[in-house]
Amino acid sequence: MAIETTNELCQDTKRWHYTTVELLRQVLSDGLIKTADEQICRGEKPAVWFSSHQVWEPTATKGCQTESGRRDCTIQEMIDLGGGLARIGISPAYPGLMNWYQFKRSSGIPSKGVKGLEPG
Repeated sequence: MAIETTNELCQDTKRWHYTTVELLRQVLSDGLIKTADEQICRGEKPAVWFSSHQVWEPTATKGCQTESGRRDCTIQEMIDLGGGLARIGISPAYPGLMNWYQFKRSSGIPSKGVKGLEPG
């Protein structure tokens, strides 16, 4: 299942999977984007995330562990830790691509989990 998040200004442009260069190398080697099966709850459907954001998708921001706890990495930290930033583009007409609202209805993610993925 491929999921897109919505940016209403970019309805006809490519959808992007944002990642690091290090992880992009693995995608290119494998020939596919693997789902994050270990990070989902029982009953959820694995998914690959795509976004219509044309610069960066905030939910693609990696976490950093510090002495004071976990926080979102800065863009520079992700560049340093992941060898750079990358994205993979697909057509908005790609088969199986769902918008956020379709995904919420069909994913099996508990309401609490969905709220954690939504902006703001």
